[in-house]
Amino acid sequence: MAGGYMLVLAILILGGIVATLGDRIGTKVGKSRLSIFNLRPRNTATLVTILTGASIAASTFGILLATNSELRKGIFEYERIQAELQNAKAEKQKVEEELRNANTKRKEAQDRLDLINKFLSTAVNRQAETQARLQAVQAKFQQANSELAKVQLQEQQLRDRVQGLSSERDNLIAEGNKLKQERDRLTTERDALSKQAAESQVQIATLGEQRIKLEKNVTKLGSEIKELEASKEVLSKNIEAFRLGNVAINSEQVLASTVIRPGLSPQESKEAVYALLQRAELQARNLLYLPTKGDMGDAVIEVKQSDIDSMIESIKGGGSYVMRILSTRNYLRRENKVSIAVDVIPNRKIFNKGEVIASLQFKPNLQPQEMAERVSRLFSLVRFRANSKEILADPITGNVGSFPTDAISDLLQTIGQYKTGFEVRAVAKESIFVSGPLSLELVVVSNGVEIKRFS
Repeated sequence: MAGGYMLVLAILILGGIVATLGDRIGTKVGKSRLSIFNLRPRNTATLVTILTGASIAASTFGILLATNSELRKGIFEYERIQAELQNAKAEKQKVEEELRNANTKRKEAQDRLDLINKFLSTAVNRQAETQARLQAVQAKFQQANSELAKVQLQEQQLRDRVQGLSSERDNLIAEGNKLKQERDRLTTERDALSKQAAESQVQIATLGEQRIKLEKNVTKLGSEIKELEASKEVLSKNIEAFRLGNVAINSEQVLASTVIRPGLSPQESKEAVYALLQRAELQARNLLYLPTKGDMGDAVIEVKQSDIDSMIESIKGGGSYVMRILSTRNYLRRENKVSIAVDVIPNRKIFNKGEVIASLQFKPNLQPQEMAERVSRLFSLVRFRANSKEILADPITGNVGSFPTDAISDLLQTIGQYKTGFEVRAVAKESIFVSGPLSLELVVVSNGVEIKRFS
């Protein structure tokens, strides 16, 4: 700060000195009527005054240049500084652009990481369910093996008992024959030994009754052996079916389902319930390889009249309902009884026709595998929304709907030709209710303009 004041003071003093000298020189030149370059004295005085002023300006400018390096740079290096400033601005814009791209890529990576985490969580849950089912099947298998061992032990015990009873029966038959011979002999001596003959008759009658009882016991034990052999055969078949995966009906499999429309009369509700049970009966017979025509014998579906009355009562609210009949456990082929459970859910509307269920942005010039992954991610988002809205899914496959593979192929082939970014939206092809299925259309949109639909 002090240096600046001293510079200003020096400039003022130097300017005053130069001005004073110029004035005195001009005055002397004027009084002396001197002439320079053959000019008139008046013009010579004017020239001296101009030179004096120029000297003041030059000395001032020279002092500033000599004492201030920034002023020198500003005057003599202005163009270079300006070029460096332009380069610095360009570098700044480039760095900002790279920062924006990096932020965009980081966000996309975070989205992919979130999706992968969701997929991983879903896979872990499915693995846990599969492990639980496997453990349940193994427990049933072990239980069946235990029951088979018990049956085999009972069979051996009964065989031992039958052999013992057969030996006893042979002994009784032999003894009966002897008694018959004794009776014949005593008959010839009946007149003399009537009392002994009567006693012998009583003994023969008693032994005959015992023989009849033993024969009945043998017959009964033979029937029990046959029943146990039949049970053993059934258990063996069940074990072999578990080993081979020969399960005809899975646990919680939907045997029949229907949508109950609102405003049904009591008679119409009853007819709808009986029609649903009849469809479930036919489906169960088809799955179990049982007759579906002619003399079908007893019903396969186990349902009580009280259960039917409860089903009819549950749909008397006047609204629309989804009624499903599900199997309560696994059943093997040729089993002739199936226990069921009934599921009744209000059939409310979830999505309107044309409503956007999910959407995803696509970049241009994606590789085929990347496009397929993005489309798969879009379907995952649709499935997530459908599950969150409680649309009924297939209990075996877990799917809430399907989409034609040829339409997917057309979509991938079409969007692979686009050179600009676009958006693919999954919209409801028609009004979708809790009962499903999820019917979709895929709409390609670019800059807010619809390009093409796929369904």
